Amino acid sequence: MWALSLKKGQDNTRDAIFVQFTLQYAMYVDENEQHPQREMCLHLQTFYGQLENIFLLKFQDLNARRALKLDAAADTDVIILAAVRMCNIAPPDPDLRGLDIHFYSNMGALHMIDALCLQCIVGESREA
Repeated sequence: MWALSLKKGQDNTRDAIFVQFTLQYAMYVDENEQHPQREMCLHLQTFYGQLENIFLLKFQDLNARRALKLDAAADTDVIILAAVRMCNIAPPDPDLRGLDIHFYSNMGALHMIDALCLQCIVGESREA
């Protein structure tokens, strides 16, 4: 797995560092986020983005380990975070209805996610 910060090469090379990840459990999306007076309506949502960096965190401080609910006796517990630049997905093409094909035209915000949420690496195809 390559992160953008490790990529070496020319601008015209294929960029295969796009990843798909699903926000799970505590990272559900509230459909009523714009309406705080409404009851929460959570659903699992899939997002696409570009992997920019990977962070490996080791907590040696006992208080920090307890706060994060890590095993206080073990010293091998690590947390792996991924910095992912979100793709702004374009509206679906009616001709591709039923296919799991998505297009984007620009990049969005940078999100820090648990690396366990990463599902697969997908390639990018640029038009000539």
